Amino acid sequence: MNLLLLLVLLLQQNAWVETISYDGNFKISAPGEMTHRQISKDTPVGELTYHSMFYEAGDDADNVLYLISWVDYPEGSLHSDSLELVRSFLDATVETAVLNLDGELMYQSDEQVAGFPGRYWRIDYNKGTAVIKTKAFVAGRRFYSLQVASKRSKNLNRSVDLFFDSFRLLSVPEK
Repeated sequence: MNLLLLLVLLLQQNAWVETISYDGNFKISAPGEMTHRQISKDTPVGELTYHSMFYEAGDDADNVLYLISWVDYPEGSLHSDSLELVRSFLDATVETAVLNLDGELMYQSDEQVAGFPGRYWRIDYNKGTAVIKTKAFVAGRRFYSLQVASKRSKNLNRSVDLFFDSFRLLSVPEK
């Protein structure tokens, strides 16, 4: 059985909900209906609007949070064609995440995501009782971050991969 068919069967079995975001240019599946939020902030490169869609599961679930976020950067400030710039950006992103969570980086690896340069990493936080796994990448001028947060005792489960693997871009980003 191919991976895509297996994924479809598992999603149907678990009754996951597919979310399509035309503004975000993606579709993704999670165990329940996702909520959208956005916030705008002034930054050194100008005003940026940060979008997030998330599903919060109960404390008894394998994973307590499924999150996808994205932000568009101004022209000339970040682009997926500049591999060195993307690498530096992802290095800073991982470092900031570790600091913000007061956590410990357990591993990271460079990875292609949807055909674009990206990174996968895991941070243990909350005094080692919680885990957040992140898959992030830059497509055109847009930065995407997919995250799943779990209790450490439940972090090894198929739902993390199902969430990450269900992500699809609706169209190739403009250059």
